[in-house]
Amino acid sequence: DDKEDDDGQEQGGDANGKSKQSRSEKKSRKAMLKLGMKPVTGVTRVAIKKSKNILFVISKP
Repeated sequence: DDKEDDDGQEQGGDANGKSKQSRSEKKSRKAMLKLGMKPVTGVTRVAIKKSKNILFVISKP
């Protein structure tokens, strides 16, 4: 449930190099966009651990 614009919740990619997003990942990305976060210089990757098995990764915050 990644809530990011260019979130790095990486899943298996196809031949074109684009990853296939699940419905929950799309919803999470949309919700992350609504947070209105601003880029911080020097930060290249952000990881947010929500629970034992849920990890949000933003590769280009």
